[in-house]
Amino acid sequence: MTNITDTRIALVGYGNIARSLLTGLLATTPEATRISVSNPTADKFTELNQKNNRLRTYTSNVQAVENATLVILCVKPNMIQTVCAEIKHLLIKQTTILISVAAGVSVDLLQQWTSEALPIIRCMPNTPSAVGCGITALYANQCADTEHKKITADIFATVGATVWLNDEQDMHVVTALSGSGPAYFFRFTEALAKAAQHSGCSTEIAQRLALQTLYGAANLAVQSDSSLATLREQITSKGGVTEQGLKALEQVDIDQIAHTVLTKASARSIEISQQLEDK
Repeated sequence: MTNITDTRIALVGYGNIARSLLTGLLATTPEATRISVSNPTADKFTELNQKNNRLRTYTSNVQAVENATLVILCVKPNMIQTVCAEIKHLLIKQTTILISVAAGVSVDLLQQWTSEALPIIRCMPNTPSAVGCGITALYANQCADTEHKKITADIFATVGATVWLNDEQDMHVVTALSGSGPAYFFRFTEALAKAAQHSGCSTEIAQRLALQTLYGAANLAVQSDSSLATLREQITSKGGVTEQGLKALEQVDIDQIAHTVLTKASARSIEISQQLEDK
């Protein structure tokens, strides 16, 4: 198993993340017969099967996982233990790479529910993966070797960028920043659009200006070799309009606001993980 085309992939659960991954995978490899998807209700597959009738879809997790070399758990955190118990025998028999995208479910729990001998990788993608612009943080257990890590990174690279973590505890900050982050940017962009409306812009124009500015600024920052601070300074003329706006942000202590946002969100992530550990 050296690349996606040679890998028999099973997606367990067909929610938003699985849908994004499937789109990315099918765009990368035309060999749809190597991909299987499971979901409790078959109605979710109606449109999917119409688009690609070579794709293997099942209402049984066991059938989807059978003969898979790599399994991605895309079910809700409270369902992970039940699903693991259901497919555990196949995972062990096939020495399957197990990947989980469930927030708060630690590698230690995944090992307890399956086997400590399995290569297990925990991932935290985010919602922009739906349009191929996501970022996924990954953490692997000791059984995952270089090849396991490469194929996992290649899979998530079909929906955006990837980053490896050395410490699993960093997943809490990742969840707070990139996992929840799109909502923060949406909220601030929404606030800017509302402010423009109050200043006389129409709703349509205000939203278009705010959204395109968010999109353009993000693309500029990603494609630039300059730091965020440098980019900010490049469009901030002394005594100009931008400087006045930035002063207003500093007056409300935007750094402290960001710190509080991430601290609160990270604390909730830790709390959720602890609740799962205590069950």
